[in-house]
Amino acid sequence: YACTDATAGANVWTNVGDGTGDIVPFAYGGETYGFTAGGSPHPGVNNVIDKNSFTSDINATDVGNLTTSRRSSSNPGGSSGTYGYSGGGSDSTQDTIDKFSTTSDGDATDVGNLTAARGDCSGSNSETHGYACGGWGVSAQENIIDKYSFSSDGNATDVGDQTVGRGLCGQSSLVFQM
Repeated sequence: YACTDATAGANVWTNVGDGTGDIVPFAYGGETYGFTAGGSPHPGVNNVIDKNSFTSDINATDVGNLTTSRRSSSNPGGSSGTYGYSGGGSDSTQDTIDKFSTTSDGDATDVGNLTAARGDCSGSNSETHGYACGGWGVSAQENIIDKYSFSSDGNATDVGDQTVGRGLCGQSSLVFQM
């Protein structure tokens, strides 16, 4: 690989050998803002989408609303780079998947449903899909692993089971490929 553009923070590396493709710069999920959605101020629940700055030490701002008030959703249920997602919720145990813009302020839209209504599910994501894992269903802890697409709106699909039902413990791995 040879550096063909040495712009600070945005170098471009080009493959000059027998392989194919260029090195894609790593971009961690979130460079300017973080988002929280819903939650449970005491007493009650809310539908507020807050945006907090990563570049300035200032208070968060209310930038929109989820489609319903809820707490304990998979939040962040995922992020596609331009949208944030929030799935499920423990008030009236919900199955809604909401999508909201991370590039402009505004309300969320209901874009699909989890395979089972539940709250306290863990949210994680790959580059192309969001996941809602486990959580509390209507009467018991769930072990469901739901997957939903970032490229098209729609319902989640059940792609597997956790070894035991549990909630609020999601993580994503980070893999560098060269």
